[in-house]
Formats: sequence, C-alpha cells, structure tokens
Amino acid sequence: MYKKILFKILPNYIYSTKMSEDIIKIAKESLENLLNLIQEKYENIDVDLIDNVLNIETSDDQVLIVSLHEPTSQIWYSSPLSGALHFRFEEKKNTWVNTRNDVQEFPKIVLDEIKTIEK
Repeated sequence: MYKKILFKILPNYIYSTKMSEDIIKIAKESLENLLNLIQEKYENIDVDLIDNVLNIETSDDQVLIVSLHEPTSQIWYSSPLSGALHFRFEEKKNTWVNTRNDVQEFPKIVLDEIKTIEK
C-alpha cells in the first residue's frame, strides 16, 4: 500500500521540483539582466548583485533591494516608494507579476521607481 501512495505522490513532487528549479533559473537571469540594465543606463547609481540579492543605491542614498526567495520561487522587492512587493512568474505571460494584484510587473516597477527617484 505504501508503494502505491509513494508512486502517486512522487511524480508530482518531481514535476514541482523541476518547475521550481526552472523558475529559480529564470529569476537569477532576471536579476542579472536588471543589474546590467541599471549599470548601462545609470552611471550615478551604485548597484551590485551578491548571493541573489540585488542592492541598488540611488544618487540620493535611497536603497532598493531585489532578491530571489527560493522557498517560494518568487522575486521579492523592497523600496522606499512602494514598500515590500512579491512577484511570481506567470508562465502564460512570460513575466513576473505582483502576487497581490497581478498587474504590476517586475522589473518594470523597479525601473519606474528608479526613474522617479533620479528625476
């Protein structure tokens, strides 16, 4: 009996783990892409990516933090303008959407807020 139960659960676990690994890979690439974009566009912003945490310090010393939260396969964002936001990967849209409203997208909100701060 235990073998039957394990067999039924195990394929879903493998699928779920594989899916999480794929999303985590996409998240890491998204953080790297955002890092590169900020470095190219803004000379006066200090930005670094260490251990899947992207620290962004604007020219007026405001700090924005973007990080990969592996247990939930989400990207977490903290800023002085919007507070704390969480984004999940929406495969149908091929983008990161805010878990609260499904409207705000990552990295658009980060770039919009940097633009607002750097005016």
